Amino acid sequence: MSDKYKEAKYDERQTVVRGRAFKYAYGTLLVALLLYAVTEGLWSWCEPVTGCVAAIAVSLIPYVWISIMNEAYWWANTSRLGQYVV
Repeated sequence: MSDKYKEAKYDERQTVVRGRAFKYAYGTLLVALLLYAVTEGLWSWCEPVTGCVAAIAVSLIPYVWISIMNEAYWWANTSRLGQYVV
């Protein structure tokens, strides 16, 4: 693997946006796990592993959304040529 992919370098704006995206993703994870725990206490609707994996999958949505909408998903030190799908 080439050396340019060993360490990702983000600029300051991207670092701030990624931090905000992680904050919202973590909050979503806590709410999803709390919702799962409450509903699991009322009725057993899925296996515990499935509920936790579903909560993690739901928490990825705000991270991906904020990162893509604020263009914080590209490394600042790489060329974007060839990474676009035509």
